[in-house]
Amino acid sequence: MTYLIVAILLGILAIVVLALSLRLLIGAWLLQWLRGSAGLLLVTLAVFIALAAWNLRSYQAVVTAKPIATLAFNRIEDRHYAVSLVDQSGNEQRYELDGEMWQLDTRVLRWTDTVAQLGFKPGYRVATLSGRYLSLEDEQTLPHSSVDLGGTASGLDVWFWLKKVNRHFSLLEAVSANVSYLPMADGAMYSVAIEGGGLIAHPLNERAKLATDHWQ
Repeated sequence: MTYLIVAILLGILAIVVLALSLRLLIGAWLLQWLRGSAGLLLVTLAVFIALAAWNLRSYQAVVTAKPIATLAFNRIEDRHYAVSLVDQSGNEQRYELDGEMWQLDTRVLRWTDTVAQLGFKPGYRVATLSGRYLSLEDEQTLPHSSVDLGGTASGLDVWFWLKKVNRHFSLLEAVSANVSYLPMADGAMYSVAIEGGGLIAHPLNERAKLATDHWQ
């Protein structure tokens, strides 16, 4: 009987010691795990924010009455043109396009009216410049050209992800805007501006006006 009582007491003591040890061990490991998980989460968030910031620096605020781009076309050979594109900051880039018409696409970030009233202007980034042909047969068989003007060096495309969540998050809306296809002509010059939320191209010289009038 004595040994049974001692055994029961030792068993109870063992249970108490085990409970205390588990409490100490689980408490310490759980706290370290939570700290480690929170730290990793914050590091991931910091990297995400940094990449988003790097991507957003490629956008410029829309300046009313100032073109976002000026394009000049010079024919190299039949249906093949050299294009000089000057952006809003005065930087010039040269490209080559195949086709008879051109189109400029932009990505626009637009704030809600409430935020816009605080002075936040929409932002834009010129995305692609592309050419196409008049006839469907030429369009299907002849070479195509499309130039990526923006790029996403950071690996994170803020516009793309906002586009996906805009149904649920509308503080900053991601929209696309493009110039309807206009004719390319030797010596023609156009300016492109954001007006009324869309992209509008204006002929800048007689060559462009004649080409546009003939097109219409």
